[in-house]
Amino acid sequence: MALTQYQYILGQSASETITQPGEEGDINLSLQPNANNETGGNISGTVTNASGDPVDNAYIKLMSTNYKPVMHTMSNSKGMYSFNNVPAGSYTIFCIAPGMSLDEGQPITVDNYGNYIRDFTLNQDPNALDSIIVGDLTNAENNQPINGASVFLYSISGIGTQSLLASTYSNQYGQYAFCEVPNGNYNIVITAENYETLTVPIAVTKGGSINELNEALKPSSSSGQPEGTPGTLLGTISGIIKDINNNNTGISGANVVLYSVSSDGTQTPIASTTTNTNGLYLFTGIKPGTYFIEATALKTL
Repeated sequence: MALTQYQYILGQSASETITQPGEEGDINLSLQPNANNETGGNISGTVTNASGDPVDNAYIKLMSTNYKPVMHTMSNSKGMYSFNNVPAGSYTIFCIAPGMSLDEGQPITVDNYGNYIRDFTLNQDPNALDSIIVGDLTNAENNQPINGASVFLYSISGIGTQSLLASTYSNQYGQYAFCEVPNGNYNIVITAENYETLTVPIAVTKGGSINELNEALKPSSSSGQPEGTPGTLLGTISGIIKDINNNNTGISGANVVLYSVSSDGTQTPIASTTTNTNGLYLFTGIKPGTYFIEATALKTL
């Protein structure tokens, strides 16, 4: 059966009364052409949470099969949404709401005049209340960005002890970032070759916040980091990070931080790396001194 479309908009005439038998009535009607050229399909659905309650103000985004944006809309107070006159073709569809994880619906192939239903059930984002710490590192004398600085994030307990949570490096623009940071008190320790080591406290008090910590590092002739004149053979520190509960097999991808210990007992993180598939790590360019390492590894929950 061929698809058809009304050429004119449905019209209604004025009424005409026939009062006598055999009387002639004259009813004329001028029709408006149908200017609606929509030939696409329609996609609609409902967004609910894990308890079945509607989620309003959720964003639903329609994309091509190679994830190019096409259109988006929002759910109403009843969790309902719709896309109208979607051109024929194949699409992917996604849904997200504040505090909830991104959900991908089943792909859709839209035909002209077709109607399609895609409902979403959104789950709470386990990291929704975690925050971000970001910042820029610059040279205190010329305000130029510092590339390759080591940045360490320590959590501070109620009794003042600190534990290493994560480490990263600044990029060519001097930027660094820590993601998924819970509320709490922290120390940021920043080390860079030929700069003084800097320790800065920061408190994360609001879940889901972005906390900016920009710092200017003072140049120093000796920063305590591994360094040496090109061609000078310095020391190395290497080892294997093992899983004590798995026959001491090497841990792949473990984060390893190297500390130097000064004569007065001050401990300074100076470099970090990750282990290879066999749990092996290696630090090079090590000057004479006292050192120790800390290591940990993340897992996907």
